[in-house]
Amino acid sequence: MTTLIFVHGTGVREKRYVEQYELIRTQAVVHWGDIDTRPCLWGDKLGVRIDAAAAAVPDYDLAGGSRLPIDGWRDERWILLEADPLYELRLIEATYRERDVVVLPGQESGSDRVERYLMLSTTMGMAVGLAETLEQVRVPRDTFTAGVRAVFDSAAAQHAIHATGGTIDGDGELREALARAVVAATLVAADDGEPGAFPLDAIGRDLFTFAVLDELHGSDLGLGKRLLQVSGELMLRMGVAGTIERRRGMIMDGVTPFAGDILRYLAHGEAVRRFIAETVRSVPGPVVLLGHSLGGIACLDLLHLGLARVDLLITAGSQVAYLQSLGALPSSPTGAMTTDRLPKWINVYDPRDLLAYIAEPVFGSAVTDLAVASGVPFPRAHSAYFTNREFYEQLRDKLPR
Repeated sequence: MTTLIFVHGTGVREKRYVEQYELIRTQAVVHWGDIDTRPCLWGDKLGVRIDAAAAAVPDYDLAGGSRLPIDGWRDERWILLEADPLYELRLIEATYRERDVVVLPGQESGSDRVERYLMLSTTMGMAVGLAETLEQVRVPRDTFTAGVRAVFDSAAAQHAIHATGGTIDGDGELREALARAVVAATLVAADDGEPGAFPLDAIGRDLFTFAVLDELHGSDLGLGKRLLQVSGELMLRMGVAGTIERRRGMIMDGVTPFAGDILRYLAHGEAVRRFIAETVRSVPGPVVLLGHSLGGIACLDLLHLGLARVDLLITAGSQVAYLQSLGALPSSPTGAMTTDRLPKWINVYDPRDLLAYIAEPVFGSAVTDLAVASGVPFPRAHSAYFTNREFYEQLRDKLPR
């Protein structure tokens, strides 16, 4: 039986690795059939500690050290939504609050309207359709509930609900914004302090959003004209919020596992390569070695150095070609690689993943580049390979049997 060994990338620790591994294990069986999987978690023991830079950072504790890392980069509408799930609701409230709304006899008041939506929010997730969607996109119910509460308990949501009462087009815009806010807040909760870490592609995200909108008795996901007009201006005006110096400790906690693992590997990668090689040697063939990001660099290095042999190497979202171009790949310090000792190698990249590079122009016929599109922005695109059906389908016929 073919065995798949998954080697994770930089900054990944046990909790996140288990989530990635279980996802890959499940999807590999679904799409590839009779295949075994083996874990290869190196980050907790061989990676850097989150507070490794604490002693070198001025006023580390006062600057937010040991707290949750800051949010990361996003793209398009979801840049703002995942950084601030409530921003559309505040835009709606600002758009409608100056209107002279006449409440007709028998029409619910603003406070009654808020109360109705709050009551509706307490039952969200109980309907069969939304419950099935949560299971499909692998969002835990308690994480979804946390997202719902973060939105509906906010002043922004309640003010928007109140402000749109008695308007013709406000209700539709409100429901769409509420649905997107709930999804964004849920994704932020699922990321658990690691921005963009929860694996969900654009199809899954939109399916999730439609299901929430249906619970809110909505119709479509179009963005209202007013929001579209002010969103563009708001995005252009967005800059760095807060004082960097006051958050330096928190920033370093967010950066250190990611950058620190890379720097430590480039300086002292022998232990990581040895650990992966020992895992490979413990498995009877055929063996497929799947390396994500920095994991792909380590896998290529150990194979080039002859530390182990596999039947297929898959690198996903990897920077091997970039390091080789810089003359910084540990196993190829002179920039000349003997590729005839490498196994069959497929390099998978997402055009939206800014940490993924094509390898054929650098390594020639030793590697085949394979593009897959998750449809989500960076950095989520860097984590979305293993939730993307296209990833498994395009690799199915290339596996050793």
